[in-house]
Amino acid sequence: MPSPLPVDRVEYRRLLWRSRVGTAVLAVPLVLGVTQIVTLVASDDGDTRPAAFVFLFLSLYTIAAVWWAVRLWRRSFAARPVVLAVDATYAEQVGVPGLDDPAPARHRSLSGEQELPPRW
Repeated sequence: MPSPLPVDRVEYRRLLWRSRVGTAVLAVPLVLGVTQIVTLVASDDGDTRPAAFVFLFLSLYTIAAVWWAVRLWRRSFAARPVVLAVDATYAEQVGVPGLDDPAPARHRSLSGEQELPPRW
């Protein structure tokens, strides 16, 4: 059995924490923008143009933030340690389980070994 791939667990944990903190930092302006939109729409002023302006920039920021967060998380998942089965048996190492099984038994009622059940 081949030896497991060398992995750097410190690097994986560093990238994992970087993606968690990065996601939290990217979420702060989103929360602030949503609260600002809600306060602008709920105000008695009646003018919702500032809310539309904030919504436009918030939607552009959301696209950029999601793109950046996906990159952070993909990088951390790519550095994830690979765990290989060390105690695998020979049967688990060789062959395809579904194809290497012995042939299934014949159907007993269709082969005439057993009486067919009544329909009604």
